[in-house]
Amino acid sequence: MKNKCTIGLLFLFLIVGIPLIIDLLLNVFSGAIFNSADNSDWLGFWGGYLGSVIVMPLTLYIAYLEFKNELTNRQEQWKIDRYDAINEATVNFELFIQGNIVRYDLTDLKYINIDRLDYLKRMIQRAVEGEYFEYIKAINLQLSKLPKNERKFLAVNIEKLQYILEVDTVYQLVPLREKIKKIRNDGETKEKIKKLTNDFKDIIEIIRKASKELDKIENLTDEKRSIYLKE
Repeated sequence: MKNKCTIGLLFLFLIVGIPLIIDLLLNVFSGAIFNSADNSDWLGFWGGYLGSVIVMPLTLYIAYLEFKNELTNRQEQWKIDRYDAINEATVNFELFIQGNIVRYDLTDLKYINIDRLDYLKRMIQRAVEGEYFEYIKAINLQLSKLPKNERKFLAVNIEKLQYILEVDTVYQLVPLREKIKKIRNDGETKEKIKKLTNDFKDIIEIIRKASKELDKIENLTDEKRSIYLKE
């Protein structure tokens, strides 16, 4: 508080004192003290001087506020773009899961065959390997660009998604690969296809859990994004 008062008094002294000092110096060196300018000259000077003193700080302050507002808007738009990129990657990954895996209805065994199950196996492998790692790489890239205090809002969900897809599903895919090969060699019997279909049902249920976790990630990202949207 004392520092602010000192600065204020110094500023006031400079505003009033500098013109008086200039006038005094002019009079001293001209040899006629207080006669270097008449009253009308001084009134004109003080009018212009004080007007400038008032207008210039206001102009600078307004320019500062506009610059600060523009900087804030750019920072907010930067964050919105990061959240948009996270959402886009999440939606694309979920669409792949929904379109290639979850949509399969394995309850009707009449239309199930080894080729369909083999295709489904490849899609599951792709989901838990290539697509998953590309997704994690994409969102980690965007998160790394955010301020430190905003990078961890998805940490729990990403960890849960990692557990669902990497631990559970990959673990169960290994024996399925061998089962499919064996059935191909032994011929397609309804009983064997039914047994293999039941194995896939368990895995698809796990994939559904992953899809629900992706929904949560979308919602959390939307909540973060909405903070910076001015509507």
